[in-house]
Amino acid sequence: MASDRGTAPELWDAFKPLGRSRSAAKGEVIFLEGDPPGDVYGVVSGRVKLSICTRDGREVAVAYKQAGELFGELAAIDGQPRSATAVALVDVALVAVPPGEFMAFVERTPALAVPLLRMLAHRLRASNSHHTSTRTRSAVERVAAGLVDLADRHGVALDGRAVVALRHDDLAAWAGVNREAVSRALGQLRDRQLVVTARGRIELLDVPRLRAVCEGP
Repeated sequence: MASDRGTAPELWDAFKPLGRSRSAAKGEVIFLEGDPPGDVYGVVSGRVKLSICTRDGREVAVAYKQAGELFGELAAIDGQPRSATAVALVDVALVAVPPGEFMAFVERTPALAVPLLRMLAHRLRASNSHHTSTRTRSAVERVAAGLVDLADRHGVALDGRAVVALRHDDLAAWAGVNREAVSRALGQLRDRQLVVTARGRIELLDVPRLRAVCEGP
């Protein structure tokens, strides 16, 4: 899963006042893959899923955005159609900045181009790593990797525990497997006393051990 580990604070602080406020209800499509270039968004609160559709019609989640992170900037930069579909996972509050204003903002504040480039470079590396991992890892390893990624972003307690709010369908889309494979993988992780599952919620009991699972035997 691509993860920016948070937009650089200086970039976020300069970006946020530029736009207008927008909200999206849970399940609402913010934009579709293939749409013309449009606003660049910043997440004020809530979570947004970015996904692509494969040639065989499968949905693959490529990123999850949370408060303080940007999305939709690639289309503004290169003028090409949207590369992914953005959907609100919960009710979200957003800042929307028109593409022309976003590019003018970058051009008049060149110092902010550096954190922007770092964010894009990290995203590309994460995307490449995820693409490779979905080809070489088992379903259990993919599911464990997705859970660890979310835990790292939301925070891991000193005792190695973490809680992530994620539906099985979303976890399946990220891992590139079907829902049944996710259920089996979570069952194995439960048997190993690594997770406890509930509706829309997964508790990670030992993130360091779960991280080891990502690497395989």
